[in-house]
Amino acid sequence: MDKESPSLIASEDLVLSHDDYFREAFQTKRLAKAFLRKKLPKETLAHLDLKKLIVERRHMTDDLFKDTIADVVYRVPIEGSKEHVNFFVVIEHKSYQDCLTIFQLWGYVFRICYRESLAAQERGEVNVDYRLPPVVAIIVHHGQSKFRGPFGNPPNTVQKSSQAD
Repeated sequence: MDKESPSLIASEDLVLSHDDYFREAFQTKRLAKAFLRKKLPKETLAHLDLKKLIVERRHMTDDLFKDTIADVVYRVPIEGSKEHVNFFVVIEHKSYQDCLTIFQLWGYVFRICYRESLAAQERGEVNVDYRLPPVVAIIVHHGQSKFRGPFGNPPNTVQKSSQAD
């Protein structure tokens, strides 16, 4: 799925949902690189080889859970490291409040790390020095209100709890 431009060809009968448009647009390398340059800390970017960014397959399957489909997954080599050492970014697009999104993202992070550890085992690289790949999960939300996630607004929650005493 490594591509420089979107695969969908505009036609009169082409109708894309907002989600489809998001996934298609964020699979272009040019937009992916620009997004990462804007959203990741400079200290992190300094260690990444964005020229070698790969748009990963979105389908994740494992023996423990069911098949899942992430909106966007990027694999970016870490400069100066071994060939198989990568940094991953998984992006989930939401247009509504979903307090369970955190579990969805944790599932993607788990699957990426699990898949990478199995590949490292096959290459004979798993030893006392082996480390799981860094994975950053990003929620892109465009709903009517600010995305709250599973914990609501912690400062208000703490304040309300202390007032109840």
